Amino acid sequence: MPCTVDAPLTSHDRELVAEAVEFARTATGASALELVLGRPAPLELQAHLEFAHAAVLVRAATPEAVAPLLRGLGVDPRPPVPSTVVRDRLSRRAGRPVRVEIVHGAVGGGFPGRELELFVLTGGHPLTPEDQDREAHLAFRAEGDAVVLRGLHSALLEAGLAPDGGGHNAHEGTSVLYFRGEHRLELALPGHHEALLRHHLGEDEPGGTPGEGDAERDGDRGGDPGGEGDAAGDGEGAEDRAAGSDPAGLAGGAHSTAVLGGADLDGAAPGAAAFPRTAPRPSTTDHTGGLFPLSTNDSAPDSAPDRAPDRASGHTAAPGPVPAPAPGPGPGHAPGPSRTPAPDHVTDATRHHVLTLLTGAWRTSAVATAAELGVADQLADGPLATAELAARVGAQPDPLNRLLRFLAALGLFAHEDGRWRLTPAAELLRADAEGSQRDLARLYGGLFYRSFGALAHTVRTGGCAFTEVFGADPFDHLAEHPDDARLFEGAMAAGTGFLAHVPPLLEVPAGGTVVDVGGGDGTLLRLVLESAPGARGVLFDRSHVADPARAALGERADVVPGDFFLDPLPSGGDCYLLSRVLHDWDDERCAVLLANLRAAMPEGTPLYLVERPVREVPTPLALGFDLHMMVNNVRGREREVGEYRDLLAAAGFRLEQVRDLPLEMALLVAR
Repeated sequence: MPCTVDAPLTSHDRELVAEAVEFARTATGASALELVLGRPAPLELQAHLEFAHAAVLVRAATPEAVAPLLRGLGVDPRPPVPSTVVRDRLSRRAGRPVRVEIVHGAVGGGFPGRELELFVLTGGHPLTPEDQDREAHLAFRAEGDAVVLRGLHSALLEAGLAPDGGGHNAHEGTSVLYFRGEHRLELALPGHHEALLRHHLGEDEPGGTPGEGDAERDGDRGGDPGGEGDAAGDGEGAEDRAAGSDPAGLAGGAHSTAVLGGADLDGAAPGAAAFPRTAPRPSTTDHTGGLFPLSTNDSAPDSAPDRAPDRASGHTAAPGPVPAPAPGPGPGHAPGPSRTPAPDHVTDATRHHVLTLLTGAWRTSAVATAAELGVADQLADGPLATAELAARVGAQPDPLNRLLRFLAALGLFAHEDGRWRLTPAAELLRADAEGSQRDLARLYGGLFYRSFGALAHTVRTGGCAFTEVFGADPFDHLAEHPDDARLFEGAMAAGTGFLAHVPPLLEVPAGGTVVDVGGGDGTLLRLVLESAPGARGVLFDRSHVADPARAALGERADVVPGDFFLDPLPSGGDCYLLSRVLHDWDDERCAVLLANLRAAMPEGTPLYLVERPVREVPTPLALGFDLHMMVNNVRGREREVGEYRDLLAAAGFRLEQVRDLPLEMALLVAR
């Protein structure tokens, strides 16, 4: 069914984007080519083509509506730019103008330069699965002289792909060729390769008769002279000539007939082709709109070894499907249980996505191990060979090399000229780095890693996983184990960089008093006082937490130890802060705390809450932290804005504003 609602993004489209991001982030060039071809790619193509981006089409109320989802997936979206070609193609199919914008963003991971290209259809036009299948594609880059590029072109055709349009992108200085096989492939070549373009478009075929799209292709010879095609340099402008391969805008997949110089790719051409054009195999796409849907071999192991090289990374290629022996009972073996065949919409990309989810714990453990060893600290002064680095951190060279090789594939370290060096992400694992996340890595890969092992206990019983594992609730455990408490406080400090954005949003009267309830080590209060030189502060928290803050706050703040449930709170302040406190507690405890605040605060005094609310379109980051609160806190939870509004109202406060902060945090302003 077409999507016609004005929700920011449907659940189907959110899954589609998540799969595209994960594929772009983790797939090797070999596995990306296999997805397009429907079978392992020839080594010649694997050696010369570099996987650049994955592109999908979704529908949203506005292009900005996709930003929270992308950030939650680890993609920093750039500002949207208008689409011309996809817009025009969808407009032709709809019979009326539609609006399409493009959002780009780097996906990170172990392949520098990998991106997501997201086409966002807005307005009232319905989005069909056929539209999504038609516009989804994988993009590759290649370089070489005319002979090499002509050879690559021939190899793609021989591999089963068919030309699907192309053109010269004058804004980027690239020639772009489109192919379709199981799915669509974009090939970007630096420079203007006019002869190859004509060859690809069938314009050099002897005896060819002009096709319906030739007029539009000829009109694009100058590379979008009107300047509309690709003003933002998004690479889409080259598709203007591709429109000639689908002049009626009716292409729906690999079965579509493409008219290129009069050549009918599904049958005989009126005029002999200059080179063999292999028609695409019948498409296995069921038009469910899944990410690059592909027929799968259900008996193929998901982790079969493969050693095909990948040009983009220099790493071993991801495994391809390898047929398993036919099942059947052998001597002395009873027949195994019958298995229901996977539905057609369970694609290789879906399997890859699930396998990546299942191995997520390995990533956490690997990062935590590097943090525990202090690898980043040893590389702070410059690159080191494995043997020297191993000696410095007290590790064996071979296991350390294998650990760092894995982390390098995730973008955390880099290996050049036989030596390991830091990447920007690895800088955050240095103990002396501003905003260091070393303690956070050690906490999430240590204490909290163990507690997450009892997640099933929490789901089954409602009890706290942390308490099940360690025999005490988290705060009592930390009070009794100073080493864990120091690690916890260090980890919490790692996540305070966003707090620098809070002081400019506060109303602090000149000479006023700022009361930070549950203020921990005093980081936020210190930042507020630095921005308001005449103000004074009061930090209220349990003594083992607040006492270390005395030195950092100095004479401008008083540190008052106490329990905010049982003890009176400091009264008479001009504004009150409650940063990342309410999410630690259930509604009943929050009601007690807010009532205590209401009793201490003069009427009309602002209360500023810093929390990570679950948004209207939830992101994996916010929902993941909600799960974390369930596992590692007796009563904690992340809440929606409406739930915070209700809690505040019950205590006599009115929620007035919600101001966005980095890392999906927010400042909630109440009085």
